Amino acid sequence: MERKMSRNERRHPKENIRQAPTIKELAIIKVGEYITNTAKIVKKYYFNAMRSNGISEVRANKIADEMEEMLKAEAK
Repeated sequence: MERKMSRNERRHPKENIRQAPTIKELAIIKVGEYITNTAKIVKKYYFNAMRSNGISEVRANKIADEMEEMLKAEAK
């Protein structure tokens, strides 16, 4: 005969409990955030530098986007 489930078990079944991330997983997430933020800063820097050198806004934005994507791809 099965035992009766407690009130707490009915409200929070075991399959809903999520395991906490490991330190390695947290480190990977933090490094990813850092790289993303760095890529955004680099993109802004390149965009401003190209605009001050007379390159059109559309072209400067396109080149800066490519630079950002390249940095993110290298990080992976």
